[in-house]
Amino acid sequence: MKLRKILSILFLLLIVITLVSCSDQNKSVTIDSVDILAQIDTVGTIHVKELYNYTISGSNQGTTRLMKSNIENFQAYKAPHLAENADLETEGLEPLKVEKENNRYQVTFPTEDENKQVFYSYQISDVVTKYNDMADLSYSFFELNQLELHDVAINLQTPSKQISKDTFLFFHSRQQPEIQTADGSIQYQYNSISDSESYPFRLIFPAAELADRPVDQAKDIKDSVLVSEGSLQWRYQNIDENFNDSIGLIAVLMILVLLIGSALFFFHPNRKRLPFDNKALLSLLERSNPLFVRYLNNEAKLSEEDIIAVFFSLNQRNLISISEVPSEVNAGTTFRFTWKRSQVKLRESDQYIKEWLFTRKDELGPYFLLESMAAPDQKIQSRTEKNNYSKVFKQCFERWRELIEEQPSFQNVKNTYIPYHLFSFSLVLLTISLLSYFVFSDVWSRETQYVVTIIFTIFGSVVVYFKCHKILMILLFVESFILSLFLSMTAATGIFLIFIVLAGTVTVLIPSSRWKHGSNELRRAIKLAKKLIKKNQYPLGVTPKVIERQMQYAIILRQENKFVQQCNAIPATLLASGNYPLLNNPKFTVAAFDPSILLTAPQIEIDRDEKGESVREA
Repeated sequence: MKLRKILSILFLLLIVITLVSCSDQNKSVTIDSVDILAQIDTVGTIHVKELYNYTISGSNQGTTRLMKSNIENFQAYKAPHLAENADLETEGLEPLKVEKENNRYQVTFPTEDENKQVFYSYQISDVVTKYNDMADLSYSFFELNQLELHDVAINLQTPSKQISKDTFLFFHSRQQPEIQTADGSIQYQYNSISDSESYPFRLIFPAAELADRPVDQAKDIKDSVLVSEGSLQWRYQNIDENFNDSIGLIAVLMILVLLIGSALFFFHPNRKRLPFDNKALLSLLERSNPLFVRYLNNEAKLSEEDIIAVFFSLNQRNLISISEVPSEVNAGTTFRFTWKRSQVKLRESDQYIKEWLFTRKDELGPYFLLESMAAPDQKIQSRTEKNNYSKVFKQCFERWRELIEEQPSFQNVKNTYIPYHLFSFSLVLLTISLLSYFVFSDVWSRETQYVVTIIFTIFGSVVVYFKCHKILMILLFVESFILSLFLSMTAATGIFLIFIVLAGTVTVLIPSSRWKHGSNELRRAIKLAKKLIKKNQYPLGVTPKVIERQMQYAIILRQENKFVQQCNAIPATLLASGNYPLLNNPKFTVAAFDPSILLTAPQIEIDRDEKGESVREA
């Protein structure tokens, strides 16, 4: 434990040192100003010239530029003294050493505590698309920026070096700089650009200016682009206002969700409890049908493993006896369940179990061996026979399950809690509605907006179709939360994220079903018994018969490994006065009833038709 703490502290210190060192490294180089001149030629290649003004703190061997893969002929030069802009020629300039590794360019200019001007030049290819009427350029000079830039000026020139009435520039960012035109170029500026901002733009200009480039796509785009970009620019300019208009509504909805959710949780029928103490609850458990206990513990469902609970139920109703007998497959022992001779009229489900499983007989009566659920019958050799046998078993089990669930005590044990489903339906509707509002108010393309809205609407419909199942509800809220992280971040976006978390939390906490009157106390007793067994604090009975009965409940509640630790304290003299097979060797009992080694289809000799009905003569 001490070593783990020391390693954790060292790991945190390493992270802190790394962050500090990275921070110091970033602070050693600052970029005071950037001037960019981008000239498009008649083929569509962009010739870029950049003038960077660096301030170096301490010794430094240069800088690193990350560039896109379509960059060509990247060069760096020592800029002329006091150069004012990037409109420079490379002739006569002192070149700097540039080393390229993938898309990383290492520029070397040894310096120490001084200002440094560096001139860059390169070409960008395959970013301009020519249509019948217009040429289209979408780009960002700062997508791979690693440092914060200050005082940034950009100049764009089309091939004609003239700004016609059909030349348009659109900014795809919330910060919309002022555009100026001078000397045949489009000029705009940013005071600063952080390393997390890219500021993409879209420039369209007459296709005729690309005189030496063939048409890439033979269609007209001017009208459609102006419409779509006009809508997009309006959303960029009004995104804060449009988003924040919903703050009041979301705040009211959050209050309603909290109030209604709290009421549904605290006044849920499942929370109504009778004044039972622990002793009364455990007594209730030990008087209950083991199969019904297993049914409640499994959320009102029956599985093939519940056959074990059937044997204990039959035993407690004195229909079968349990004994430890020599094994037929090894040198050890196994448990035998023998049907007692009785004139009692059997339930239909009991009669079915008797005809289905208790197929072997001797002088004591029909019986079933526990090991037949773990050891394959030697008569069944081929894979096909085993598969067919398993299929018949499943058919028989389904028929027996139907007979059990037809019994009054097993009917309507767990019902739909209507208020939860109405509330969940409202949350689905509100979440998708608000999400759609934010998506359509954001600056995403119309195609993306429609696709996202349709997908979430379909998913919401699936959630409602499956009666607002909790897992589907959680998936819906998780996906909505993740998608919302990609929305433009405003105060409204943050509140909406809180709304999603609140709605998801309330959905998880409110039970989606209500249990039949009387089942709640037994479920409380099951929960209490499991808790006490895990803590080795379950009160053992005073007689072996009661303890053996408690062992059966521990097995069906999957707590047998813990319960056996308390059984070790039972004196052998107490067991000598009677037949208590489950207590003779508690550890063997636990191993024998381990569900991980019991097959779901016991290998027994049965004759069944395809519907699982018995065809054996009585």
